[in-house]
Amino acid sequence: NRRKSAFLVVFMALLLAALAVLVVTIGQEIRQRQWAEVLLGSALATADQQLSQEKMLPVIAADMQHILGNEAPVEIWLWDAKQRKLEQAYTADGHTALSAQTQRQQFAQRALEAERIITEAGWRAIPLIWQNKWIGVLFAHHTERLRAGPRTVLELLGQQSALALANAALYAETEQL
Repeated sequence: NRRKSAFLVVFMALLLAALAVLVVTIGQEIRQRQWAEVLLGSALATADQQLSQEKMLPVIAADMQHILGNEAPVEIWLWDAKQRKLEQAYTADGHTALSAQTQRQQFAQRALEAERIITEAGWRAIPLIWQNKWIGVLFAHHTERLRAGPRTVLELLGQQSALALANAALYAETEQL
């Protein structure tokens, strides 16, 4: 009788552990699907903007805020190839402190040169690079440590945004001809 009871306790403990792992895995899968849905929606919304950078920038910023799960300030800086420098193109909160712009511009430059997401003083910079060409940088104030899932989604958002903005820039150039 004791053996059966001990076996039953061990069996229940293993079953509960397996269920816990299953719940965590399902939760991660749901989050991944939600992020994929956000990216797909973003791709469709961006494609619907008729290749207008001005219309794309708010969509990209909103997607970044959605992925990070906050309403933190988001900025988008674009690379000006003629002047060979980054220019602030969009802010999601509508204002930024001018005193910090130079610091963020230098931070954005480092993200482009590193070609990877970097974090500094609560700001996260996602470089926008398409076909080895600098397009710009997405910025967000986000102090929490990113897990692998959101980081991958931000990298995908960066790649998708770089492509969309590069296409919009090419379209604008051809319209001027």
